[in-house]
Amino acid sequence: MKRFLPYILIILLAFAGLVNAVLIHEKTAGSIVAPCFIVQGCDTVLHSVYARAFGEPLSVWGMIYYGLIIIFSIGYMVDKKEYLRHMLMAIIAIGFACSLYFLYLQIFILKTFCSYCLLSLIDTVALTFLMGWGMRGRSKESK
Repeated sequence: MKRFLPYILIILLAFAGLVNAVLIHEKTAGSIVAPCFIVQGCDTVLHSVYARAFGEPLSVWGMIYYGLIIIFSIGYMVDKKEYLRHMLMAIIAIGFACSLYFLYLQIFILKTFCSYCLLSLIDTVALTFLMGWGMRGRSKESK
């Protein structure tokens, strides 16, 4: 059980990220009114030209990202197949790189911040550290 603790925490954080991505999606679709907190630039960021990739809102990609993390984490815990762990690591690494790019856009291009986006960044940074913890624990077991 102890060796799966990082992956359990990854699942919990990914679920929180999934909820955040759904909230962002509903906010941008106009389905709900979700006020910006801490910072005041959510609408500017969420309705900018940078809020879409490949024709889809970034919130949709966020839901896919967090959903895949949950699926691969559970898959690894159940099957213990190394390729599942490697896929999880790759997905989180891609998400981390994208999050840094989105932070760059908010700082230098848009010059405003979205609190939901910053939450997603914090979530992804935490996921990255947890994946590192999971990899470290795994390498100790194989010795």
